[in-house]
Amino acid sequence: MSGEASPVSGEGRAARGEGGAVSGEAGPVSGGGGLPPFGDRPIAEDDLAALAAAVEGAAFQQGDFSHARHVLLALHYVRAHGPEAALARMRSALQAFNARHPPRTGYHETITVAWIALVAHHAAEHAGASVHELAESLLRIYGSSKALLAHYSPARLLSDEARAAFVAPDLAPLPAPGDDRLARGGRQP
Repeated sequence: MSGEASPVSGEGRAARGEGGAVSGEAGPVSGGGGLPPFGDRPIAEDDLAALAAAVEGAAFQQGDFSHARHVLLALHYVRAHGPEAALARMRSALQAFNARHPPRTGYHETITVAWIALVAHHAAEHAGASVHELAESLLRIYGSSKALLAHYSPARLLSDEARAAFVAPDLAPLPAPGDDRLARGGRQP
């Protein structure tokens, strides 16, 4: 794979400063910045499947497992397996990855459930979109890991209780796939 962009290693054109650019946690999918570098080509389902295989095989270090990669992994599982199975697969993949590369803080159940809910809702609301369009829009809207603070106070989200088991949001409800009432700013009639 020498010289080609790898969806998981950070090598290739984007790592050498060629191709699209990504700043920080948000931005387009093509480029570096901790994102799988896809160069100037659109993301394909195979790219997300390769990312999932890399996470499941713990093929890169914890420090390279950016927020964007978490979001793209959630997108892969939601599209490939549906929201309920996606949650089980995401949970399993993260726990296995963390066992191989222990993080500073460990697995967080509420964050995992909440991100699957947000990604699944977005995917359902944009069912006709390509995987590239979904990835781009997800990272534009949810490019910051702080996006959950629209639903949770920091005290609730960062609590030991929320880490161990899912806790409901205290600021705004999480959307459910196809729930257009919640898509309109979290307000219910």
